[in-house]
Amino acid sequence: MRLLLLLLLATFTSAAIGQNRRSLGGAFMHASPLGHNGEGMRGGGPPANDDCTDAQSVSVAADCSAPIDGNNAEATDDGPDATCDDPGSELLDVWYSFNSGAESAVWITLTPSANMTDHVFVVYDGCAGTEIFCLVTPAAPAEVTVAPNTDYWVRVHSNLDYGVGGAFTLCISTEVNIDPPPPNDLCTGATPQSLAIGDTVTYNGDNSGATDSEGLDSIPHGKRSRHRYLRRCEDQLLRNALTLRYVLGRAV
Repeated sequence: MRLLLLLLLATFTSAAIGQNRRSLGGAFMHASPLGHNGEGMRGGGPPANDDCTDAQSVSVAADCSAPIDGNNAEATDDGPDATCDDPGSELLDVWYSFNSGAESAVWITLTPSANMTDHVFVVYDGCAGTEIFCLVTPAAPAEVTVAPNTDYWVRVHSNLDYGVGGAFTLCISTEVNIDPPPPNDLCTGATPQSLAIGDTVTYNGDNSGATDSEGLDSIPHGKRSRHRYLRRCEDQLLRNALTLRYVLGRAV
């Protein structure tokens, strides 16, 4: 009888351990990896358009009243170095494709959410094709020259050296609403201010619709090249200082 009880107890214990092992290996104990934005994926993974070959098709719209939603927080790097970004960086990219139709130019509007802290878009003429446009952290719609009735691929990425990926909206359109440039968009339109020695002048302004009217874009297509940018920036600060002194009627 004692031997029978021991055998029954051993069988029950073995079954319980087996059940516990299945529970530990099941969904309840699944350890989701952390995404690049620090959040658990919860059964997620790379988005459906993570690779160029799986690019999401986008129609060229008349305006941007209905942009498409995207998210590259869990994307992987699938593409070459971008000419406007640092070579060798890890880029979290997702892909889109469009046909230009009858257009010879389109507007691309990339609007990041608050949790997408770095945003770049690049346009190619095919997967593993030639890059035709590249822009880092665009703050406004960008006009891209295209050939009519041609397929193009748009790569939206975040460089982990500068920020993380996240949600965004993308629009490819034939028209955009752009604010008119302010009256002082040109250097010649600067408004003189009276300033006595020892006094200060406070400027309140709005650069909505302003353009790079003086040709000061020292970084081709928004390229991240800190040493060149700082050098040009220092030169421009000097020019600004000289202009300010002239406008205020002070001797240089």
